Amino acid sequence: MNNFIGLIKIIIVFGIHPINVNHIGAFVIELADQNSCSKELIGYKQWPQVMEPEWTIHLQDPNSGGILVYEGVHHSFNSSHPQYDRLVKLWTAFKPTISFYEGTGSGFSSSLNESIKKSGEPGLIRFLASKDKIEARSLEPPKQLEINHLLNTFSADQVMLFYVLRNTVQLRERRSLNIEKLQAVTTNTLKHYSKYEGLNSSIANFDELDKAVEKYWPDNDLSWWQFPSNWFSPTATSKETGSVFTNEVNRVSSEYRDKYMFEKLTASVLAGHRVFGAVGRNHVAMQSHALRCAIDGNK
Repeated sequence: MNNFIGLIKIIIVFGIHPINVNHIGAFVIELADQNSCSKELIGYKQWPQVMEPEWTIHLQDPNSGGILVYEGVHHSFNSSHPQYDRLVKLWTAFKPTISFYEGTGSGFSSSLNESIKKSGEPGLIRFLASKDKIEARSLEPPKQLEINHLLNTFSADQVMLFYVLRNTVQLRERRSLNIEKLQAVTTNTLKHYSKYEGLNSSIANFDELDKAVEKYWPDNDLSWWQFPSNWFSPTATSKETGSVFTNEVNRVSSEYRDKYMFEKLTASVLAGHRVFGAVGRNHVAMQSHALRCAIDGNK
């Protein structure tokens, strides 16, 4: 029965992939161990105690033979950034059978450089995966589940403000968008998040956005497109930055996402895949102990 349940879990997580049946029993045991290893995930409150963060992890499961190459990156749309040459060389030498990326997009361009300029490292992963005819999967949890998790702690307006304002800051700093372009993008962002249950009665337009900003930051002279990026750092507190609550929302969101990423990566490795993943490097550091625990038994 345990083997059957384990096989069903494999199918649910991956769809039907070739699996060595001799490894199924070991996989089921490791799947149970994965749950206990999730306790090894590092919380962002503990970040100051992380003396030597790991930005890259290469691990092998001794039972299934699955291998993980997990690379922490700087989010950049600059195709000449040296990290991209390194990622391509790693990919070519490793020859993955499945790949994972941060973010929710799915597109890529006709060339590697254009894919990076359009989507950063997720574009690179999707381009290389398409070229090698393997799957490229997002490591993001279903957005509704993440929103539900955040709404356990924060109000709908706080969650909406977090998503909208963080996206604005990222586009302003990574894409150098001016106010006119930011307004156009933010209009779409408001429409997008208003579709989710729990946020569909929250902020829906710029008038409501301005009122919400005034409500939560009455003594702040900054407009909604001018908020500093450190207001959205999960390793800082709102007391330190003056953000009131956005740092805490990002911390809860990031920890939820880290657990989801850890589970997806671990399950794929334990099923015997050669897994290549690239995400923002803090995620690798926070997941490193849990991944070692689950994959090679190193607690």
